[in-house]
Amino acid sequence: MTLIATARGTARTLAFSGYAAATLGAFTWQARGADDARVEALLARYRRRLFRGTLRLYGIDVEVSGVVAPTRRARLVVANHQSAFDIAVLGAYFGGSFVSRADVERWPVLGQLAADAHTLFVDREDRASGAQAIRTMRRRLRDGQTITVFPEGHTARGDVVDPFQPGSFAAARGLDAEIVPVGIAYAPATEYIEASLLGHLVEVGGRGHTRVALAVGPSLGTSESAERLAEAAHEAVQRAFHSARRALADRAAARADTNDPQRIHRR
Repeated sequence: MTLIATARGTARTLAFSGYAAATLGAFTWQARGADDARVEALLARYRRRLFRGTLRLYGIDVEVSGVVAPTRRARLVVANHQSAFDIAVLGAYFGGSFVSRADVERWPVLGQLAADAHTLFVDREDRASGAQAIRTMRRRLRDGQTITVFPEGHTARGDVVDPFQPGSFAAARGLDAEIVPVGIAYAPATEYIEASLLGHLVEVGGRGHTRVALAVGPSLGTSESAERLAEAAHEAVQRAFHSARRALADRAAARADTNDPQRIHRR
């Protein structure tokens, strides 16, 4: 990274920290003494505000294909996982809560934000933790809520979506809910693989803009076994991911045509 990019990324990350803390403070203040329905309404509003504000602060431009329609029906949103910004991208468009690994709860600021946003923290080394998460997910889905999961269980790079773990699908099996497959793709070198979280935030923030494509596939039912649901969702997310990658490539080609003086002259 250049010095200018590092300075830009650091400034954006500091601004994000302040924005996140202010959002948390505003939510906590307004939720004081409110009844459960009011707290839930405030939570939904502030979650969306935080996610959309994060995308603006970091210069992240999202192009969506497929239908992201409001619904009263429960949704299990399943997506591939490439970046820490997946949460802001998906949260801005789908709302609802997330399932995350247990150590995120201990992160400064972000851990408290995630906890207040009703994130489900799962210790993948603890079977009891996984079982409790499935029970809680199932209860939330019965209540008509939206939950987003990354069934790969880790971030990944490249063109292949890793196999899905079936646990999240056991939570949805047989319920009146829809499974929404989503593919998410970023401009090259945006994956959160080896860098620290802070380093990843600064690196992405150091760019002028980061382009993201979000492809939403047709919804799936919940009547089959958890294993079969995981397989079907994996296939659907793989297709959506490839669609998102193509959308990014098409945008890059269109920009190249627009910026090529020779092409402009020939026209």
